Amino acid sequence: MVPRLTSPPPLQASPWPGPGQPPPPPTASPMAQDRAAHTRQRRRAQRRLIATRRCVVLSAAAFAVVAVGIVVDFRSADHLQLIESAKLIYAPEMEVKGRPWSMKDIWNYVENDFLHKWATHSKLGQAHTVGIPRIRMIHTDNGTCKYHVKGRSCYGNIDFSKDTFAQVRREKDWLKPNVLHPHCLAKVPVEAMEPRYVDDAEVDVFSSVTCSMCSYPPNGHVVDIPKAVLTGETTGHFETMCVRRIVRKLTDFYLDESTRLIQFEFLVHDDASDLYILISFGFEGLVERQWWPTLRFESIYIRGMLSRGNYHGLEDDVQTWIIPALISLSSAAVAIGVLQLIRITHMSCLHCLKLILCAIAFVLGILMIHWGLQGIYDFEELLDEASKAAPKSEQQYLENLQNRSAYMRSRQTHLPIASFVKYSRFINTSNSTLPLVLLLQFLLYEDYLLGSVTSIILGMKLLTKRATNLVIYFLFVLAVLALMATMTLSECSMKFVDWLSSFFSIVDLFTSKMLLGELTDCKPKWAPVLYAIIVSLKFFFLGHFLRMCIGLGAEVEKRKRREAMQEKREHDEMKVIEELQKRPLTKENRECLVKLSECLRKTGKYYGSKKM
Repeated sequence: MVPRLTSPPPLQASPWPGPGQPPPPPTASPMAQDRAAHTRQRRRAQRRLIATRRCVVLSAAAFAVVAVGIVVDFRSADHLQLIESAKLIYAPEMEVKGRPWSMKDIWNYVENDFLHKWATHSKLGQAHTVGIPRIRMIHTDNGTCKYHVKGRSCYGNIDFSKDTFAQVRREKDWLKPNVLHPHCLAKVPVEAMEPRYVDDAEVDVFSSVTCSMCSYPPNGHVVDIPKAVLTGETTGHFETMCVRRIVRKLTDFYLDESTRLIQFEFLVHDDASDLYILISFGFEGLVERQWWPTLRFESIYIRGMLSRGNYHGLEDDVQTWIIPALISLSSAAVAIGVLQLIRITHMSCLHCLKLILCAIAFVLGILMIHWGLQGIYDFEELLDEASKAAPKSEQQYLENLQNRSAYMRSRQTHLPIASFVKYSRFINTSNSTLPLVLLLQFLLYEDYLLGSVTSIILGMKLLTKRATNLVIYFLFVLAVLALMATMTLSECSMKFVDWLSSFFSIVDLFTSKMLLGELTDCKPKWAPVLYAIIVSLKFFFLGHFLRMCIGLGAEVEKRKRREAMQEKREHDEMKVIEELQKRPLTKENRECLVKLSECLRKTGKYYGSKKM
């Protein structure tokens, strides 16, 4: 038998160095290791504190920049006053309570109220109208109803779940011969005062009351109403012989059972504040011979940038690009600080939320600059078109911005305002969203350099934790009430036509924006019961919220004292250990000290790091 060869056992390294080898490094004692770990943790905590405070300062600076922008935009009060003035002028005397109107109501309002005030008002009337008003009508084709009978006319409503553009009727004839000839002295083509189909009416988007997030298509038949000639035409002649005849023709000879929408829209300019007011009201033919009214008043302030567009000076630069650029830069700097915190500590959900908020603020700042530029380009395009259409004798007067803008507003053509409205809404939404985003970003920290600010923020956080369950329960109650309101009030009020509309209407009832009278007109028996339930729940939730707020400051101070006592105890323990390390100890005491330091390190009390 051949013996099996086996490998020799591995040689074990000798603990003693061989000839010519350096001695092994001395092994650090547990106390030395603890002191080194303490030094590293202290440096890490210092870096974390510096990065956190940098993020706090930058977040506060970004929020202050937004606040400065709100203060600089001092025209907000003037905007509200002009809007209220427009409502007093053009809003119907009969209150819109979510009930249908008859064609007689519409005609009485348009002819006796709206047209008269628009033609004669000296401040917000036709003399200050930008371009000329436009009326849009949407008709549906015959045989589009659900249950069509052959040989009979049947017109359905617009189905918003399908392609709405294809459902609009393109060819429509007069019902009767044209017996009322408008006599308008304005230099407007006759075709502009006759109904004509267009794929884009160049008017603002009109939302339907039948469902949430449902809008009518941009196409339809349009009619333009000219303005009075500045010389050679009296106001009375213009109102009776021109405007009223145009609208009466539409009412008597063009509107029929196929009409689904009548939209009036015009833009008024206030010279003193350079503010544009969009006045739009429409009537939806959803029920046979019944029309649901919608009135809207909206202010539009067109700004410029760097002497471009409708430039007003440094204020426009501050609002259009300086503040958005500062917000984007500060958000990027805060994001860099958060990344530093992640590198120092570790990734957490709180850090992810901070990065998301920084990204939202950064993108909103860039988008605000983009929307401002688009509005400037559209405004300059309208100015160029007006300048090209001006007679040669007036070209020399259109060199400066003020004269060109005045000439553009005085033209007898419809001004496409849809783009200005869109960009204005985008910017206003961003201006409303940014303070909330930046405030939430600021509230995610705990060390605010000032003790009073830290106490307030900690109190808000504690209140948020306490009120979370109450808010969830409140939203659940609102959802149930919205469902009840939809089941009982949908048949007589468009504010409760579906669950989402009912939800917001219930919120209006809780905030007293909607009164009991609006419900009583719909359901006289059910309205008081629903209103009593809402009032009782309002006081119930308000009482619970006040009970949570009571004693909040004392609890914050108690928590701060507890944390201070914890830090003091840790400091005292480490001071005792350091003093013991300086004294000559016996072997038994040294072993006890080593075990004590290891125990403290394992439990996290040995120079524990403070959370930021």
